[in-house]
Amino acid sequence: MRYRSLLAGAAALALVLSLAACGADDGGDDASSTTTTEKATETTEAPDETTESTEAEDETTTAPEEEGGDDLSAALVTPEDVGPGFVEADYETSDEPGPCGGDVDAEHPYDAIVGTVVGQEETQLALQHELRTYADDETATETFTAAQDAFSCGADTAIEGLALSEVADVSADVGADAFAVEVTSATDGTEGALVAVLVGNVLSVYQFQGPAGGEEGPDPLAIITANIEVVKEAVGA
Repeated sequence: MRYRSLLAGAAALALVLSLAACGADDGGDDASSTTTTEKATETTEAPDETTESTEAEDETTTAPEEEGGDDLSAALVTPEDVGPGFVEADYETSDEPGPCGGDVDAEHPYDAIVGTVVGQEETQLALQHELRTYADDETATETFTAAQDAFSCGADTAIEGLALSEVADVSADVGADAFAVEVTSATDGTEGALVAVLVGNVLSVYQFQGPAGGEEGPDPLAIITANIEVVKEAVGA
């Protein structure tokens, strides 16, 4: 199964999570298994302190949500927003460079970040959603522009077998300034897309993942459009 087409004339949508440097070589399922193991290890490394173990687990979930992030965590996409059979999986941030070799986060640091991964094991479909908060609207806009440039290398990516479509303006579809980039990977047989939406001083980034071909799954634009209204309300936009 694959996500429904997002861009006009596109064949399919789904995103290789490695684009966001989650390190998944075989799809979202393996990424979830890996991060689950890592988090379990971190929690049990405090063997004698039940309280410390609980706090360590909480820190794993909430550490990226500092400086206002807690207020935005409720605006993240939920399994119910995506569709039946989807569940929340493990999420973690990463400092790996993007598919075109640049590092937008390093060049335009965010003040806070929250994120989640929602996936379905049977279909191997997954969605990663991140909300990055910046000091002000101007900084967020500069980052949004830089992100478009960072995904404009087409087939000349830094990842073997990975190709990007041209950056497309989907603002009219989403109801806010937004761009989308389709992704195909000849290496692992996946297709996908990244969609970035600017809402005030917040950058909302959606990454869809799944195998190429097959029946159509949830509609990415419907998921994003509904969620952006939640994000707008959370940031007062």
